[in-house]
Amino acid sequence: MRRWPVTVFVLLLMVSLVLVGALGREVKSDLEVLSTAENDNMSWLLAQPEVELLKLEVAVQNAADGTDASLTTVRNRFDIFYSRAATLAESSRLAFLLEDPVVQIAMMAVTNFLGGAIPVIDGPDDQMRAALPSLSEQISSLRPEARELALAAIQRYAGRDATRRAELAKTLTRLASLLFSLFLLLVVAFGFLVSLFRQGQRLARQSQAASNRFEAAITSSLDAVLVVDRLGRIIEYNGAAEEVFGYTKDEA
Repeated sequence: MRRWPVTVFVLLLMVSLVLVGALGREVKSDLEVLSTAENDNMSWLLAQPEVELLKLEVAVQNAADGTDASLTTVRNRFDIFYSRAATLAESSRLAFLLEDPVVQIAMMAVTNFLGGAIPVIDGPDDQMRAALPSLSEQISSLRPEARELALAAIQRYAGRDATRRAELAKTLTRLASLLFSLFLLLVVAFGFLVSLFRQGQRLARQSQAASNRFEAAITSSLDAVLVVDRLGRIIEYNGAAEEVFGYTKDEA
């Protein structure tokens, strides 16, 4: 029996399993990226600069009483806002956001504000108190850019998210097609194996029938018949041979 069909089937099965595994890992990775927790966390992260800017503005307005504690609050709020803005500007995960011109312009406005405010925030308390009105005006002017930055960044992220969902749908379609093809391959292989099994049974029956006919012919033959293998051992010995040679079948 030719073995090439079995070899081809095994190779196709192995290739199919490898492709299914690769697509399965890709789907798992995409699902993790598109998970609700990931999206919620990213939306929260993109909205934080605007939220922290508003908190900074409130802290600056509350610092009008002139106490050292209120100035400390302003510095803390500024540091937090600076950290949120730096995350958007420097994170490798969010680098794609800076490809949007609107995000670039808004981010530049935020960067300019931070650069100008750092000497005031890090300066002496008296200098900082004197600069609070100006700082409040700058923050008020920056609010539209902060809002634009948050909206544009979220919109940009949502667009990429939609693209990833479309790619995931295509991957799932390819995976379904591959699984269907694998199923058909298994059906064909099962049919082939059933055919081989039936062919084997048929050949076994034919062989048994031929053996029975051969044995009947030897037994009923009036002539002495001996069947000898290549080593000279007698494997068949009929009744006529017993009469001719004088030895029983067991003796022979």
